[in-house]
Amino acid sequence: MSELQKSISQSNGDTLSLNEKPEEEPYVKTTLESLRICLFSNQEFDGVKKCLDHMRLKYNFRIVDIESLINLKGLLAYIAERIQLGKMCLYCDKQFKTAARCQQHMIDMGHCMMPMDADDEYEFFYDYRRAFANLNVKKKSKVLQISYD
Repeated sequence: MSELQKSISQSNGDTLSLNEKPEEEPYVKTTLESLRICLFSNQEFDGVKKCLDHMRLKYNFRIVDIESLINLKGLLAYIAERIQLGKMCLYCDKQFKTAARCQQHMIDMGHCMMPMDADDEYEFFYDYRRAFANLNVKKKSKVLQISYD
């Protein structure tokens, strides 16, 4: 038997085998596989719009500046990666050991939202020029003339 296959004795008398695998999370279908799956509960819906409606109604999740959004699928995929792979809260950036704990934290703390001040993080999914293009603001120069007659 090789050294790697031998058991390691711990101070409390328990033995750990080097062949044992760490405990893994059970498989759960997530938004990484389909944008029709809720970011917070992993519940699947018939379409992305129904999923977004569910997240808005149940978790108060809203997409910031949606009128300037140019890549909904990219934004949702990025948020899914942040939660599922990074195990990081959307709102407070706290990181967790599992995605499930991250999701539960966001639900418990009311952090199921995009932070309003994270413009740099999400800028690739937005084009704010579209929002300002329709303003057509024209500057008029008026000079105030006061007469002292």
